[in-house]
Amino acid sequence: MNTRASIRSCIAVASLLASCAPIRTETVSVHHARYSLLNNTVDFGRDGGAVRCDLLRRMGVELMIHRATRGGTKTDADYARREHAARVAGLKWGAYHYVNRAGNLEAQIQRFLHEVAAAARRNGTTAWPLLLVLDNEGRDRVSWSQLALAAQRVRARTGAWPLLYCSVPLPGMPGFDQQTRELEALTAAERTVLKACGLWIPRY
Repeated sequence: MNTRASIRSCIAVASLLASCAPIRTETVSVHHARYSLLNNTVDFGRDGGAVRCDLLRRMGVELMIHRATRGGTKTDADYARREHAARVAGLKWGAYHYVNRAGNLEAQIQRFLHEVAAAARRNGTTAWPLLLVLDNEGRDRVSWSQLALAAQRVRARTGAWPLLYCSVPLPGMPGFDQQTRELEALTAAERTVLKACGLWIPRY
């Protein structure tokens, strides 16, 4: 890649990231999600272990985000019981779906929202604030265009834009050129959707 193309690619990535920042989770509502700085937050997936939500709260944790579903068929067995424990401890709560490009995206979103709603009904927490998150990273990730479509589906069914948890490689890292091409190919409508969503970038 020549210098001019490299600069153009960096600008494309930086433009999207700037439009999605800062990440806000101050008010978490299924009907109107607004975001504040994503501090004092932990996220979990299925591990079968015991999580002391009361202890996390005393340590200063305010928000727990937990995987609810993965791909088109998997439900996290720890999700419902930890949602109940977190609510009792006074933590704010978020649910995420791990997107898998091998499955039907529309069906994945439907299943994600169904499982989250079913757990809330069982736990008696349907009226409590909820942050919805789409996890799009690694080899399973879908394109930015497809992610915008998934975000629209969440918005249409819940009234809230989801937070986007995405792996975004830096220049020179594997996947950077691919994501740059995806970003440059976004339509104006897709860019508008992504700008409406908060962006959370993992750095392991």
